[in-house]
Amino acid sequence: MLDARNYTIGWIYAVECEFVAARAFLSKTHEGPIYLGIHDKNEYALGEMAGHNIVITVLPRDNYGICQATVAAASMVYSFPNVRIGLMVGIGGGVPSARNDIRLGAVVVGVPQGSHSAVLQYDLGKMAQGEAFETRSHLNKAPSLLRSAVQKLEARYHFDGVHLLDAVEKAAQKIEDGDYYLKFAKGHLIFRPGGPEVEDQATLSSTMG
Repeated sequence: MLDARNYTIGWIYAVECEFVAARAFLSKTHEGPIYLGIHDKNEYALGEMAGHNIVITVLPRDNYGICQATVAAASMVYSFPNVRIGLMVGIGGGVPSARNDIRLGAVVVGVPQGSHSAVLQYDLGKMAQGEAFETRSHLNKAPSLLRSAVQKLEARYHFDGVHLLDAVEKAAQKIEDGDYYLKFAKGHLIFRPGGPEVEDQATLSSTMG
């Protein structure tokens, strides 16, 4: 294991299958931590991705929620004091429709636009029957480091194209029951921000390769 101070990115996952998938995407794994803070009850997986040293944990079984995630994050920073960025990976609610087919498990990358910070917490607004959602508050912008990373990722998308499915297939090969994870990637759709809206469901076809 590297010194605990060498880890700068923390991932927190809500459920086991997400934790397994995250470990599969590591380009290199490290031995588990030798020392943890006295009050740190997290279990960790350590490794490397794209030159970054990453520490990963998963919430206790059947004990999800904002409170437990906050405790996990605080414990992580106590044991790994140089973690600069924390990513909470969880499941948001779906909003399926013919036009914007966002379902449970869809990945949405939000970026600031206009007066909105990119992250909208549903219970910080009001929804009345037959009326548009009224935003009453919103979360602060993500750190500039993350927003810059999104810009770089978008530029890479335009230059190299999307090869997400290739990465998923490669990661799935590391998992004993990788076919279980891989089946969810087949037939996924990718929509660019600001792209043309699609009315005809029959035309909703794209490739991730």
